[in-house]
Amino acid sequence: MTSSDDGGTPRRPRAPAAPPRDHEEIDRQHRVLLERWAGVEGSAAGEDPRRLGAKLWFIEQYAQEHFAAEERLMLETGYPEAERHVRRHRLFGARLGRLRRDVAAGRHAASSADYGWVVDWFERHILEEDLRLKRHLA
Repeated sequence: MTSSDDGGTPRRPRAPAAPPRDHEEIDRQHRVLLERWAGVEGSAAGEDPRRLGAKLWFIEQYAQEHFAAEERLMLETGYPEAERHVRRHRLFGARLGRLRRDVAAGRHAASSADYGWVVDWFERHILEEDLRLKRHLA
């Protein structure tokens, strides 16, 4: 699912090179999520499962707040793809929650299929799904 350029370490999701300047709060929240995920990625292999679980818990909670803000914006503006976008948010929450539970059970995060899925999701969702929302809002 997630691959790296060298076939070894999973790649890190990338934020847009130049985030659009409209809806600054949403863009700021994206940056926070990516920064926090970088902290997970940098420590996934050898960190105490409780600390790693706490990092994942923060991302899970913060993402829910972020999703609520995006979803309010979609509702307020009549975004035609809102239902699909919300489904993607729910799927992310489920997969991230499962990854957090795996870590709590002592499994290595980076070896989980959910880890790779989350990495891919960050990149696809921000660069594709959220970009479509920004175009709608422009």
